Amino acid sequence: MARKEITDALRQWQIHNEEVQQKTTVDRSENKSSQLARIARAQKDYAFFVEYYFPHFAKCKSGKFQVQAANFILKNQNTKAAFKWARAHAKSTHFDVFIPLWLKCQKQRKLNVMVIVGKSQNNADTLLSDLQSELQYNQRYINDFGEQYNSGHWSEGNFVTRDGCAFFALGRGQSPRGLRYRDQRPDYIVIDDLDDDELELDDEDRLDDEDEDSLLGIFRIGLVSASIPKSFAIGKKTRFSIGPKMYGLSAGLRRFVLGAAGVDLVFEFWETNQKEGMMIS
Repeated sequence: MARKEITDALRQWQIHNEEVQQKTTVDRSENKSSQLARIARAQKDYAFFVEYYFPHFAKCKSGKFQVQAANFILKNQNTKAAFKWARAHAKSTHFDVFIPLWLKCQKQRKLNVMVIVGKSQNNADTLLSDLQSELQYNQRYINDFGEQYNSGHWSEGNFVTRDGCAFFALGRGQSPRGLRYRDQRPDYIVIDDLDDDELELDDEDRLDDEDEDSLLGIFRIGLVSASIPKSFAIGKKTRFSIGPKMYGLSAGLRRFVLGAAGVDLVFEFWETNQKEGMMIS
């Protein structure tokens, strides 16, 4: 960023921080049992977690599809998934802010090192700024889970918390190979809108196989699958897909070591407006 851009971004960030502080006030007269009951509920109930800790973001209750996505990530720690939601359905807010903070506050912490990948370093840094704002200035989160911020700054591309969590920002094309904090490697990577209208005109600048290997290969060997399904409609709101599927162990999520054949069957259920849906396989 140019110096003026950095100055403007920092000014806007400070304004946002003031809003976060003002809208996350806590009741200092609350008794300990009430606080502990709230914490226990927040660790289990994602919709409640969002509603209580982020009133400055949550203007309405979380949708079922948002809650399902959060629960899926919580229960499937070693997963690679793509979530496609309609425009203005808070994808970045949930995956870049709410979900990582929910994973972090679990009884057994589910997040140690997070990486946000944006279409550029500046874009990724900006995405990281919201996360630091919450950890540093959200009074409700701090009151229930302790002081968070330790050192670093989003404008520099990384920061760490007092309990040893680290947060990094990377631009498209930058490799996370070797990236770690102390003895911890990245265990939560979110890739946020890498392609835009300008990038789509230049295929050479889009996320390629090598970029994806670098981002996802750090998970080393895992169970992967590939299928070639055919989709059939059952009325206006329901579809199912069926086709051959291969299962196997893969190094770097690409090179199959061992494979087996099977059948892939997926049911899709959609709301009338086609904006919300779920798949069962």
